[in-house]
Amino acid sequence: MISRELQVTLQLAMTEAVERRHEYVCLEHLLFAMLHDATTSNLLRQCGANLDSLRKKLSKYLDEEIERLPKGDTVSPHYAMAVQRALQRAALHAQSAGRQEINGPGVLVAMFHEAETHALYFLQEEGVTRFDVVNFISHGVSKAGADEDRDAGASEDHDAGDEEGDSEGER
Repeated sequence: MISRELQVTLQLAMTEAVERRHEYVCLEHLLFAMLHDATTSNLLRQCGANLDSLRKKLSKYLDEEIERLPKGDTVSPHYAMAVQRALQRAALHAQSAGRQEINGPGVLVAMFHEAETHALYFLQEEGVTRFDVVNFISHGVSKAGADEDRDAGASEDHDAGDEEGDSEGER
């Protein structure tokens, strides 16, 4: 099952692809939409990402690098294979961890397996690694350095059922 927040994120990614007249919803659309998801954007901030910079890079990429369908053509984007694989990976991981649903942070971790994408390149430019994401989800360890933000973000992630364990006891 997909969390309500991730459903909204996927719909926003689809809307972005439609509005930009793109044939496929790519990981870049998904990452752009994740910047509007409170839990995932907080996670990215805690992992050291500058969200404004990331948003600008993604927007520029989506506007300038992805081919648009001609005006007059019906725009009905499909999820690109990389998005489908990331969702499938996140679902398999959630299932193996005994969780009932996948969420944005889980999909973000899964996106790191898609090495040849601009989404991952932009995350790396911001200094965000898979280790940073997993470390924050699992242990609440933030690269941002703001203890109160880290504590708030870690409790949000654990309330969402993202990882098992007590974040307070594991620090």
